Formats: sequence, C-alpha cells, structure tokens
Amino acid sequence: MTTNGQTGAKPRTIRPWVVLSVVVALLVCSPSVVASDASEYDIANDSLFSGSIPHTKHASVVLELHVASSFKAPSQEHQLAQSPSSKTTILELADQTHHKGSSYSYAWLRTHLGTKGPYPHEDKPIRRLNDVPEGYDLVQVHLLNRHGTRYPSSKKSKAFKILTDKLRKAASVRGFEWLKDWSASTKYPVERGNLLAARGDSDLYQIGYRFRTRYSTFLDKYPYDANTFNFKASAKPRCTQSGNAFSFGFFEGRYTNDPKMDHHGPSKWPLVQPVSMSTLPSGLDKEIAVKYACPRWQEQVDGRPELTLRQKSLFEPTFLPQLAAQVTQALNAGVNVTTSDISNIYQLCGFEISIYDEDQTWCRLLRPSMLSPSLKKVDDREHFLNLEILDDLDDFYTHGPGVPFNRHLGCVFGTTLLDAMKLVLEDKTGVQKRADDDDDPELPHHGVFKFGHSETIMFVSSFLGLYHQQGIPLTANMTAEQFARREFRASNFAPFASNMVFEVYQPKRRSTLKRRGTSSSAVESKGLVRMLVNERPFQIPGCDTMFCEWATFKAVLEKAGAGKNCDFDGCCANGSGECGVKPTLEEAPATCLSVDPIV
Repeated sequence: MTTNGQTGAKPRTIRPWVVLSVVVALLVCSPSVVASDASEYDIANDSLFSGSIPHTKHASVVLELHVASSFKAPSQEHQLAQSPSSKTTILELADQTHHKGSSYSYAWLRTHLGTKGPYPHEDKPIRRLNDVPEGYDLVQVHLLNRHGTRYPSSKKSKAFKILTDKLRKAASVRGFEWLKDWSASTKYPVERGNLLAARGDSDLYQIGYRFRTRYSTFLDKYPYDANTFNFKASAKPRCTQSGNAFSFGFFEGRYTNDPKMDHHGPSKWPLVQPVSMSTLPSGLDKEIAVKYACPRWQEQVDGRPELTLRQKSLFEPTFLPQLAAQVTQALNAGVNVTTSDISNIYQLCGFEISIYDEDQTWCRLLRPSMLSPSLKKVDDREHFLNLEILDDLDDFYTHGPGVPFNRHLGCVFGTTLLDAMKLVLEDKTGVQKRADDDDDPELPHHGVFKFGHSETIMFVSSFLGLYHQQGIPLTANMTAEQFARREFRASNFAPFASNMVFEVYQPKRRSTLKRRGTSSSAVESKGLVRMLVNERPFQIPGCDTMFCEWATFKAVLEKAGAGKNCDFDGCCANGSGECGVKPTLEEAPATCLSVDPIV
C-alpha cells in the first residue's frame, strides 16, 4: 500500500466520529446545501424540490448522506396521473394520504424520470446474505445489469444545443439567469454521445461493492477464475465499461489479499482482479443487445410506429400542448415552446439529475406555476407524472408486454439461464456445451454477469411476465386510479444501472442433512431459485414463494419459451436463411407470437 507517497507505510485509521464531523462541517459551511429562509416559491433563492445538491467537488460526499436521510420510496398515490376519463385527479388522491406539499422534493423527482432516472443507491442494504434457507448453499449467482448513467446520444446533444440557443432569451427571466451561460456543448459534448459518465462508473462500482459484501461467503468458496465466472457485455462501450466497474467493486481486495502472492511484493500486482469480458458484434448478440439480431422486430415492431406508438400519440394531446403553452406563457420571453421542446426538456431534466444532481436548471422549466401568477393553482407534479406515463406508453409496446412478439427477444437469455442452472442442480446430459471449453463442456459457471441496456431489462422482464401479471394493457384512456396501479413503470425497474439477479441454492449433502435433522423438504429438493430486482426480492410469476423450487422455475422458463421452445432464429429471420434473401413476414413459423399490439 502507498500512503503519502511512501510505499509500505501503515495506513491511518479514520474514526467514524471524524467522518461525521467532516460531513457536518460540509453541510454547515457549504452554501449549496444550507437551508434557505426564503419562501418555497422564491425561485431565485430556493428550490421547490427541496434538498437539491449542485455538482460541486464535495457534492458526492454530501449526496450520500443527504439522499439516505431524505429518500422515500414512491407510493401508489405518487404514481397517479390525470386522465380525461378520470373523476379523481392525481393530486386529490395523493393528498388523501400525504400532507399537502410533502411530495415536493428532490427525492420524489428522482423517482419519476423513467429510463433516464438515477439508480436509487441510497435505499440499498450493505450487508452479508443472511437469509439462506436452512439446509441449502448458494452455488450460483446470475446478474443482468443495465449500464450505468450515460451521456445523451450525439443526436440528442445537438438537439439540446438547438433548444438552449432558442430559449436563451429567457435568461432575462428571474430564476432562469443560468440560461445565459449554460452550454450544452460543455455539459453534453457531441463527441461523448452515449458514453458512460463518471457517475455511471460509480453506479456499477457501488453495486459491485454491495454485492461483494452480500456474497462474501460465496466468494470465499468460489474465488475468481475465468472458468468459474462468466462476464459478458453488449459490444457498446458503455456496457463493457460498466462490467469492468462492477468487477472492480465485486473483487476489490481479493486479488492482492491472496497469501500465495505476498512474497512477490505488492507493487508487482494489480490492485484489482482483472476479469475476462466477452462480447459479440452487434447483429450476432442474441442475449444482450438482442434487438439488433432480430430483423423481424426491427421491421415489424420498431418499424411500425403507427401501431406501437398509437397509445402514446393518443395520450399526448391530453396534456402536452397545454403544458407547452403554459411554459411559453410563464417565460414571457418571446419564444414559442413546442411539444417537442417539452419532451427534450424532460430528458434534459433526467440527465441533469442523473449526471450532475442538478434540479435547478431544466427541471425548473417544467414548473410554470412558479413563474406566472395565473398558474399558481396548477400543481406541477402532474406534468412530471404525465411525461413519465408518456414514456411508459412508448416502452410498453416497443420493448414490453404490449406486443407479444417482444417475449421472443428474451428467450435466448432464458435458455442460457436454464442451461447454466442445470449444470449445478441436475444431470448434465443434454446441456449444450460451452463453445470455448471443448475439453470440459460440463464445467459449471458459479457466477454469470451480463451487462446490457434498458431494453435488455424490458425484453427479459416481458419474457418472464413480470410487469403484466394482471393482464391489463397500458392505454391512453386509463383512469387516474388505473395509472396509479399500473404494473409497467420504467422508473421503478429500468432506471440507469437497473438490475436483475437470480440466486441458485443447492441442498447440502443428503447424509449431512439427515444427521442434522433437517426437514425432509430440503432433503428431497433439487434446488431453489430466488430473483432480485434492483437488489430487492421479487416473487417470480408462477412460483408460490420467493424461494422457487427448481422444478417449478424450470417449468416457468420452458413455458415462457426457453430451451427447445426458443426459436429465436426462425421467428426473427422469417426467411429461408439463404445469403442475400430478404426476410418476409409470410414465412414466419406458426409458433411465433404476434407482432401486433395487444390493443
């Protein structure tokens, strides 16, 4: 270890009360986090989203303490949105169970930004796995992780610059002086389009760090080697980089702590365990960047927006033109804010919060009631909730259960999951061997970690039926109560760095169990599977309990379309397979699901 430039110096111990003192000093001394005495509507000096933390050198230190103390999981009332057919508004329902104004917070806003929202690290436990069922051992862990917080695409960055130049006149409006010097080119450079932001590195490192603690006993039993752990990522740089950041947190300290290497000297070894990360080119990856490998989906689902975006287009007129008019009126700066501008402002709000912890710029533009006396009775929370629903209406049909065919795009992932679990829980015969392990095709992986995109999470979730269990389609004419209870809400399950975990538990040796007097259910069981969504247990549809019997889970996967039921190539290509022959819809196998929306 190197401390203050001296190799081998003894590290100093930092006592907890010292850390607390430093944080308190930052909170007291920093003007960016000192509470204001001004009214909550004093837009020049205070934030209606209380607790906003600007991006400063010490912001990351204060943020962890601030969000941990202020974050509250959103209730169903927070998810309600005004609907033309609804008799009860979102705000009336919200105020039935909350004090008026209690939802106005930075923490609330973070949970209503859809796929551009930040990952909620602040409410995740950091502790060892302590609820392993009696008589079982954890023998396998599967992770599917979306990449961490990223920059906007180059196309979006250009659009943000055009929008900024258009609204520059509003810099004369009190509270929007920041528009004068705000630079899209500086904060969201075109050349960094879609690349992982520094916050994205931190996202995956933190998740890896928590997993290292949770699975410490598992890692003691199964130390890293490339035959034991399988790391795989989409070929996009933000995904491979996210996988590496996760591995840094997951294996930190375990490489250099190996006693067999002490005599070589610590300076000759890397500080973090290197891992083998595999990728497949876009178009060949049928598990992670799967949409590029399915021409039928590209042509018949994504390529038919008149069908897949029909519900979105029906919902837009119910609020978006009115919101654009309100923002135009509130700014009173001689600029006409369009519905397209509002969509870009909402995305910018998400990126500002996710990358910079900033709610005092573009997010404020979606609060016209703060600017215009005639709009004081308008509660601006409703705007964010409607914009969130608008994005969900897009994803529900483009990537989710709103189009049955989307389930096919999760079947290869389901098949590899099924085969990997078979290797540790039952007879190995009939399991497809590894392409890179001809000499030992039946060697199981104990850790399988995959890093992809928001649509990867959505396709796999649709394959498993996670967010359509009630069978109620997401439509534009739903009531406020129905919107409140909608299952498909990307803010909850697909923000940046969202993840799904499958824990596989194997019964201990039967002779050992009988000596210990363990219940007969563990003696007879072949294994259990538990799923976590964003680090919280989630009951798998079709399973009776959180810990699902292996036979039941296997049946769930096969019924969903895994294993021999997965005809990804046939359903996606729809052609003869000959080089140069364009796929045609008429040649689709009869077993393929419909490409038409369910409504």
